[in-house]
Amino acid sequence: MDFYDAFNETLHRFDIKAVDLAQETGLSMQRISQFKKGQNIRVEDLQKLLGAMPQEAKRYMLTLVAEGESD
Repeated sequence: MDFYDAFNETLHRFDIKAVDLAQETGLSMQRISQFKKGQNIRVEDLQKLLGAMPQEAKRYMLTLVAEGESD
């Protein structure tokens, strides 16, 4: 699974709001929205987003990405 698909699924499953991530990471809502729509982001921005998520949500997202890689 692509990172942005996994990101969207994780936000939905864990009821994480993009506005909360924006406030916690300092990333703009526009930047987060672009990523949710499939545009690339910098590794540093992805790290910020992951760092702002609860541990369980972060683990879930990365598992989705890893499982998609083996397909």
